[in-house]
Amino acid sequence: MKKLLSLFLTGTVALILVAACSVLPALPGLTGSSSTPAESALQPSGQSSVTIPPPPTILPTLTATLTATITPSPTVTPSLTPTPRLFLPAAPGTPVVDMGFSALTLDTLPQVQPVFQAMHAQIRQAVSSRDGKKLFVSTSNGLFVFDQSGNQLAHWLDIFTISQPCQRCLAVNLDGSRFAVATRQAGQWQVQLYAVDGGWAIPKLAFPVQAGFLGAINEAQVAISPDDLYLAYSVGVSELRVFNLQTGLQAFSSPHPLGDLLFTPDGSQFLAREGRNLLFYKTEDWSQSDSLLLPAQDTPLAISPDGTLLAIAYGTRLRVYQLATLEALREISQPPGGAREWTLTFLNGTTLQGVGVDWNGTHTLATVTIAEWDAQSGQNTRLETLETDSPSPLPPQWNLPLPLADSTNGLEIGELRAFRFISDGMILLNTTHAVCWLKTISAELTCNTDPEHDLFSSDSTAYREIAGERTQLQSWQGETVLDVGAYQIAALDRKGEWVLVDLKGLGTDLYARNKTLPEESVGGAFQNFTEALNWMAFTTQQKSRTFLITIVDKTSGNTLAREPIDFIYPPLLMRKDGTLLVLRRDLDKNQVIFNLMAPPQYTLSEVARLALPAQINQMVTSAREDLLALALADGSVVVTAPDFSASATFQAFDSPVTGLSFSPDGRYLAAVSREGLKIFAAQP
Repeated sequence: MKKLLSLFLTGTVALILVAACSVLPALPGLTGSSSTPAESALQPSGQSSVTIPPPPTILPTLTATLTATITPSPTVTPSLTPTPRLFLPAAPGTPVVDMGFSALTLDTLPQVQPVFQAMHAQIRQAVSSRDGKKLFVSTSNGLFVFDQSGNQLAHWLDIFTISQPCQRCLAVNLDGSRFAVATRQAGQWQVQLYAVDGGWAIPKLAFPVQAGFLGAINEAQVAISPDDLYLAYSVGVSELRVFNLQTGLQAFSSPHPLGDLLFTPDGSQFLAREGRNLLFYKTEDWSQSDSLLLPAQDTPLAISPDGTLLAIAYGTRLRVYQLATLEALREISQPPGGAREWTLTFLNGTTLQGVGVDWNGTHTLATVTIAEWDAQSGQNTRLETLETDSPSPLPPQWNLPLPLADSTNGLEIGELRAFRFISDGMILLNTTHAVCWLKTISAELTCNTDPEHDLFSSDSTAYREIAGERTQLQSWQGETVLDVGAYQIAALDRKGEWVLVDLKGLGTDLYARNKTLPEESVGGAFQNFTEALNWMAFTTQQKSRTFLITIVDKTSGNTLAREPIDFIYPPLLMRKDGTLLVLRRDLDKNQVIFNLMAPPQYTLSEVARLALPAQINQMVTSAREDLLALALADGSVVVTAPDFSASATFQAFDSPVTGLSFSPDGRYLAAVSREGLKIFAAQP
């Protein structure tokens, strides 16, 4: 074994020396990057790693595909990065440098990288190293590291955890020299292990996980033992796996999905929850040593830093156990005010803290209760209640304000009304209260904002919705282009000539600009809208499962088709020739059925059935219509050929992709989520 290991290390080092002469692209999320753009320009964003891959039959690899069935291949090779890559997208206020990007094709898509990025830094999870000296904060703008004084030590833009609430998607070792994340990569689950060298995150291993995407709370779990010997993970309904990081061999697995993965502070035991059972394993031989029946499947628990005590919370009580024997040491009554859902933390060997968060009905204001107890005596030493709209996601030991970088720089990000390239170098982004035009080649940003009125936009003009006894749509210059009853504007076409009005969920009217009567009126709540140069289509929901598709000629205002249809997804796409692409559900096989409605008859015909990793939020086609891009709820983007014969997938965000747009020249693909905007190009 030692001889084989020596040969492997020697070969890997040789590979690194040869590969250092050229720069190869790496998968997003698997390359370290600097704490600031200025530092990024001075040194590489990652270093090559010498790693020991698991044996070829241990872990199946998922091959990203768009066929109806996802099948595992029999081998796994951890992702290595033998050459450095500079991860430095432009931010608002900085021009996008044209490096001679080629047109996006299925062949060039594996080289796609963000060349522009504007992100809010919303905290996903915060975990401190076990020695309490470093805090790792996963945000929508990458992963930050801070010291005990609140100084930023590193910021890696391309390392993420998933946006769904997750208590254990990020794990850090004893001194913060290693960390692991559970994330999405190219539409698949992946567990990534990194080593920290100063301000750099060095990718060590990447494990693909065969599990579907549910978008559930605490769907993924990852844990690192304090001595860096073991990495444990479980995702969704997949089995638990534990790897020995020194040998690369699987140390333990369980056929059942387990949660609340924890190593004791000394690394001698591993805890995992199966239903209500909390299971205990000895890490010396991975034999099960004991189990504890918990009151519920979601019972909060915590282990003291010295590894002697285990605390759980249930109903109106807390219970403290001796961890070595699982003997109940003390039962503690909670403070008055009824049962609470606590998050438990030991502040030291004896002080136990509980934090309870109770949101109001609109989820805009939370009552936060903080209580502390002496675990040995059971005495309540602190009880404090406060109201806030943003409870702290940081561990209780970290009460310092953290300077999380926000790179939006005035660009409005949020729920979208419109998002598209209107020329090769200009993007329109219309949120509820803002309309922004971004010139990527010159970094010019022009925004019309109005916090008191909802805004809509054509390609060149912003419009206000003035609501009252009657609803008016006014151009930014004050011209009234529509005056109707007290209804809501639903959508506006890109020339500002057609307006869809939602009749309080009972119907949808289509108005031409400056007309007092609708050109078309259909029943049902407005759902979605799409358009081409001369045609447009919109859907309304008639019943819980039944929808009506209406297709209109924009030149004449004539209705060309009305088609009732069941079980459709919201996204619509109209091609240049007026053909409409509609998505239906196959509930039995968990597939998406792609249907076409082609003029002049507009008869519904099936063209493909695909199994996708997550729900489709939007679909767009390139200007030449040689590519179809699908925005998915897991943050990935699937790009296919028009006939669905081939596809490629890349990870755009850690949260649902809500908008996509190809540039007219086909060299850029812009994607947006609720937290940010990115523009992608194939790196030369």
